[in-house]
Amino acid sequence: RPHEGGSIELIQLERRHGSAPAIEAAMSRFVSTPLVMICQHDNFFVNEAPLRDVVRALLEEPRGLGIGANCIHFLSTATLNYREKIRRRYKLDIGDPLSVKSLTDPLLPLVFWYGRSHVTYSDYVRSHCLNRELAQGSHLEELLGEKQLHYILKHGMDAHKTYGTYVLDKGKEVLYHMSGRRVRAAD
Repeated sequence: RPHEGGSIELIQLERRHGSAPAIEAAMSRFVSTPLVMICQHDNFFVNEAPLRDVVRALLEEPRGLGIGANCIHFLSTATLNYREKIRRRYKLDIGDPLSVKSLTDPLLPLVFWYGRSHVTYSDYVRSHCLNRELAQGSHLEELLGEKQLHYILKHGMDAHKTYGTYVLDKGKEVLYHMSGRRVRAAD
């Protein structure tokens, strides 16, 4: 949560929650800003991310950038060449990228909500992401991602506006996901 002078205070929760209940705890107890950046503990920025531009786009453009953008993710290996991956895997054309005047790079619609670092509206997190039963240890990617994917596959890309999730396509990986399955603890 912000402090005077723009510093940040880290909040340590009493016990392990899983990402969904931890985000819910933070949102209900500490967040009072219109936007929030949710950063996953196992995601690292490996290239420049235009965070100020993303925040400006969400704050200055008409809500939802005029077409329902609620959440902007950053490219990771899962979303590199995203258009082609989705076409090959699901036989689905995600449509044209969205150009926003305050962003140099286009936004691509996501058909799956990824548990990656992203910037979003606080009220979107509260109403859309956290308005369901959250079991301890649950992850939003599992709760939202599968639901979003199946809904869009069933109803087509017009259904994407229900979710409004996008990835900023810088053409190169911005986030690196350090998989816990491949990492060993230090001695």
